[in-house]
Amino acid sequence: VFDGTSPAPASVSREVLNVPALLAKALPGAVSIKTRLATGGYGTGTGMVISHDGEVLTNAHVVEGATSTTVTRYGTMDALPARLVGASAANDLALVRIDGAKEPSDGRSWNLA
Repeated sequence: VFDGTSPAPASVSREVLNVPALLAKALPGAVSIKTRLATGGYGTGTGMVISHDGEVLTNAHVVEGATSTTVTRYGTMDALPARLVGASAANDLALVRIDGAKEPSDGRSWNLA
């Protein structure tokens, strides 16, 4: 365990983290997720776009019990319908796909690594 007092392992970079550059790269792939639950309530969460066809990785508890799901890209107000592809409650992971998704046409991309 690296406790900050021992020398860093050789594989650890000593470069200064450029937070603005990191955010500029990551935020276009960030989404908020809103679900409508069978009970009539709502759920919310976040996710990351992981493919050019609109697959979004999120937590299973975010979409558990959802009767409908929408995904909104960071920096936009457009709630796009999405559907559950699969989930693992044991790992608290879920994959949803934005219906009819394609690369954004507003000059920004999903910025997938």
